[in-house]
Amino acid sequence: MTRVLVLGGGSGGLVAANKVKRLLGKEVEVTLVDWDAHGAPASPPRLPRGERLGPPLPH
Repeated sequence: MTRVLVLGGGSGGLVAANKVKRLLGKEVEVTLVDWDAHGAPASPPRLPRGERLGPPLPH
């Protein structure tokens, strides 16, 4: 399985992560990392909201 790491959870990072997942589907694992532990409002409807995979990173 291919793994893709997207750095930056702004609007560009969210769109990029979503597009990679839609294009490659089950063939890819996409991880989105952002500096802000609280996140930003997600506008694309297919993005999960408030889901955390682990503890927040220290600043």
